[in-house]
Amino acid sequence: MMRTFVLSLVAAVAAVRVVAGPLAEFTVTPSGAAIFVNGENKGVATPTLQVPDLKPDSTYVVKYVLPGYVPLYQSVRMEKNGVSRNVRLEPQKGLLLITSEPVGAAVYDERDIRIGQTPCLVTSLTVLDPHELTLCLNGYQDTKVRVSFDGRRPQTVKVPLTSSSGSFEVTSEPAGATVQVNGKDAGLTPTKVQDVAKGRAKVRLTLDGYEPAEREINVAPGENASVSFALQAYPSSLTLESNPSGARFYLEAEPFGEESAEPLGNDSIVVRDGLKPGRYRVRAELKGYATKTATYDIGPGQKKADVFVLDSVMGALQIVTQPGVTVYVDGRKKGVTSAASPDAKKCDPFRVRDLVEGEHELRLEMSGHGKVTESVMIEARQTKDVVIRLKEVFTPDTRVIFIDGEPPLEGVKVSDSSRMGGVLTLRQKDGMLRNIPAHRIDRQEAIFER
Repeated sequence: MMRTFVLSLVAAVAAVRVVAGPLAEFTVTPSGAAIFVNGENKGVATPTLQVPDLKPDSTYVVKYVLPGYVPLYQSVRMEKNGVSRNVRLEPQKGLLLITSEPVGAAVYDERDIRIGQTPCLVTSLTVLDPHELTLCLNGYQDTKVRVSFDGRRPQTVKVPLTSSSGSFEVTSEPAGATVQVNGKDAGLTPTKVQDVAKGRAKVRLTLDGYEPAEREINVAPGENASVSFALQAYPSSLTLESNPSGARFYLEAEPFGEESAEPLGNDSIVVRDGLKPGRYRVRAELKGYATKTATYDIGPGQKKADVFVLDSVMGALQIVTQPGVTVYVDGRKKGVTSAASPDAKKCDPFRVRDLVEGEHELRLEMSGHGKVTESVMIEARQTKDVVIRLKEVFTPDTRVIFIDGEPPLEGVKVSDSSRMGGVLTLRQKDGMLRNIPAHRIDRQEAIFER
């Protein structure tokens, strides 16, 4: 019985020796890789796997496979005393095509290492875990994007970038104003102002003839806002003068209409302040002169001045009569006619100027002659010729009372020396002269016009 036991023990020891022959030991970093020998899965290295039954002096192809890592192939020759291998697997890298709108952004990984500039192909990222990338472009906000890989399957990512500054449109009424943003010129309205730093921005508009306008606006990144201004015009003025002076001015604003005429006065100079920009028509009127109109385009803040030179539409009157005749027109004395020669029976032409068009009263007077009054019609820019001869009339101015009882005698005193014992000479109605001695005269009486 003892013999049987010993034989069995020897057999068992022999059997163990057969099973535990040379071993191939594989240690893999990281742990968990599957090991294939000549295509046969021998198990998982955690981190070491011992593979028996490999024939000494034989060469085997060993493959290490771990998801997320690059498969590794080795040629291993089995030694009599076994073989040992330490292997480090390299992480598998994904394929990523990343672009941005706009392009040109720098791409950084989690370690803040720059890995490219859009558009670019990134091959440095492992496929094991998701990655958070950061895209940076001047004028745009930093943008983060999370990327995951499915093995080596290529990934494509397009990232829209948001501007780190804002923009806004500026309009004004009227258009054409100069725009300044934070003190810098930004064009003429209407305009779009871009790349304005976020926060408060001061917008200032200036335009000739209008009051400057300012406003503060809040600029948000990526926002496209709008701001509108209604500019206030500076008041305008119009200064008017007439030649000759004294014209009355009337002002009409467009749309024109007789009922809208506004009298401005008839001072020597008329000034109208506070006019709104627009088109105005002015009418000037002066008696004896043609009415004149002018149209003015008054801009904001403008100060215009003008002189109305009026054209005379007056007529004239030319009179021919005896010398020494006093001339009256419309009751106003205009002068006395005269002649170059003292013996002339007719005066030189007597001219009365600047008579308003229409009907006028002409009156002529001369001592010893009858008055003449006529109505004359004066036409504009014309001279009316009038020829009138005054008729003599007998108008006694002296009455003589005789001492001897002779009836009183009336006549026009021509001369008188009776006070010195001489004679009194009277012109009679028939034109004859009568000399009366002083001794016959009782007294003289003056005869006033009846």
